[in-house]
Amino acid sequence: LSFLSLSDQPRFTEEQIELERLTMTDEERAAVLVDTFGKLCKMNRHKRKKARRDLDKESIEFLVKRTRNEIDAIHNEQKTALLNAREKCRPQEFSDARLLLFLRCVGMNAKDAAERFVRYWEGRREVFGNEKYVLPMTLSEALKDDLAAIEAGVYLPLPKKDLSGRSMMYLEPHRNTGKGYSSESLLRAFWYAMEVSSQSNTDINAGVCQIIWDKGSSPFDFDRYAWQGYISHLTHSWPMKPTAIHACCTPAFVIRIIKPSKCA
Repeated sequence: LSFLSLSDQPRFTEEQIELERLTMTDEERAAVLVDTFGKLCKMNRHKRKKARRDLDKESIEFLVKRTRNEIDAIHNEQKTALLNAREKCRPQEFSDARLLLFLRCVGMNAKDAAERFVRYWEGRREVFGNEKYVLPMTLSEALKDDLAAIEAGVYLPLPKKDLSGRSMMYLEPHRNTGKGYSSESLLRAFWYAMEVSSQSNTDINAGVCQIIWDKGSSPFDFDRYAWQGYISHLTHSWPMKPTAIHACCTPAFVIRIIKPSKCA
């Protein structure tokens, strides 16, 4: 409740909250469960089942091939990072399994997946630089100089999924001390966490659920460069679909620093 307030104090008393809970209808309670636990709502159930039926092996092979054709159709000047990476990166970076991650992220739309894949490589070059962006996204290679930012634990993939099969990411902004790493390094740490989490994106309907624990954070904990880059890449280029964001104990100043991203 304090997330939308103008101060750090809750807008409602405990008595008012309890009264609201007691007077909620069954429909309102169901909506709360959908928001909290990611349960499938009735109006999306048919579409989700249809999408699952479409994910047979033959359909996937067809869509991956179509995605490759869409990538080839994009003008070379718009995909210079991708073309350079295709020559220097490991074959796994352009495998069918890799493209499938991007397809699942955009609802199995080949054109959208191709455009997102191109933006991914442009963003990866921007964040890691011309030399490192073609290296494997591992702690011993592309991230070898960013261990301090990763160990800060600001953005971490959780080991388990939620009840709907979504990957879960845990953000704790007040862990950002800035000691021993730069803003650019923190954004690369975010990118690494995304790479780890995206590997469990095994279902078109899954996506990622983000839990933000802001208790005790201050405006100085939020690195504008890193957080704006995080929101931009999460929305436009990373192979993961944000389906829920749960902000816990979030101070009011956060909404003025980071614009809320629209969940798919």
